[in-house]
Amino acid sequence: MILGKDPTVAHWVGSWEGDPVNEAKGLHAMQVRASGSDIHVILRLFAQFGAPEYHVALGPADPKFVASSEWPWK
Repeated sequence: MILGKDPTVAHWVGSWEGDPVNEAKGLHAMQVRASGSDIHVILRLFAQFGAPEYHVALGPADPKFVASSEWPWK
């Protein structure tokens, strides 16, 4: 993605169309969420200036980590 050689960036990054998740205060805001074993980030860069939020699908977590007591979203 960073090198611009993978044209599928839209599969992982998209704008957030729901109600705002991160408050418009502070320079940047972020929340990490899980859906099953998949990890997602809702990111708002330059939040204090009313910038939009973006939803980033990071992908699945390591199954051993999800099965451990350290997985925080059980």
